[in-house]
Amino acid sequence: MSDRDARESGDTSKRVGSGVRAGVPDASGGTRSDAASGPSSSADPGDAGALAALRFHAPEAYDHYGSNTYLQERNRILLEVLPETARTVLDVGCGPGIVGHAIASTGRTVVSTDLSRAALEARPPLPYLASATHLPHRDRSFDLVLSLEMLEHIPDEVLRPIANEMARIAGEWLLVGVPHRENLARNFLLCPRCGLRFNRTGHVQSFDRDRLAGLFPDFRLEWSHICGPPVRDYPDTLLHLRHDIAHRFSEMASRGGNVCPRCHETEFAPFRHNLLSFALDGINKVISKRRPYWILELLRRG
Repeated sequence: MSDRDARESGDTSKRVGSGVRAGVPDASGGTRSDAASGPSSSADPGDAGALAALRFHAPEAYDHYGSNTYLQERNRILLEVLPETARTVLDVGCGPGIVGHAIASTGRTVVSTDLSRAALEARPPLPYLASATHLPHRDRSFDLVLSLEMLEHIPDEVLRPIANEMARIAGEWLLVGVPHRENLARNFLLCPRCGLRFNRTGHVQSFDRDRLAGLFPDFRLEWSHICGPPVRDYPDTLLHLRHDIAHRFSEMASRGGNVCPRCHETEFAPFRHNLLSFALDGINKVISKRRPYWILELLRRG
């Protein structure tokens, strides 16, 4: 059975990686093949959305995840804020599992799930392949559900079902992190084949503190923190001129690894300034301040 067939049939218990046992890990650290879940949506982000996210789980990116100074600082903050009562953790959208391994090193049980097979090949703690819209665990079966840099990738039609699924499984705590007040158009690319404008990093949601906490109405916000690499805002008016008059999009076109989520085009011309785009960037540097990139929130049931 293919991964897509497994998801569409509701079989989310498929594990990946050489020598990994069949079944779904539970909060005890054991493996069960009959894990149950309560009512949830069977919606799936779809192949195009998954494709857009997969490149960020490529094996060559794992060293970056572990060595980046800002990521190390964020992970230190996360470990400090973890509640003592959170002894079992489900890491949803775990990626390469850098944070999961750090949490597991404190003696907690960590189970990891991701839609990307490539991510799970990096061997995060107790991994299994699943769509976050339908997770094979009983209600409140983990003390804490963790999600970092996943929710910004989720389309509108499945954002609420995924948030509901995370809340259903969390016994007491949710710990979530996303980019803070991101201007999605700042990283737009223009596909040379189909003409689609899309966010190069696969982000389709932008969050501030209240919108992120509002995804989980049965939980109250206990703690929030803004951290991460400094980023500069780019006002919409300047972006309109840059995109529609100067015809210049994200500088990240030059980095490679770009995939159009509509037609799957991978060939993008390297970025080159023209006089207008250079002037607009100069104006933006004068009027826009830098600010930290991420927001982290700890929420408690009740």
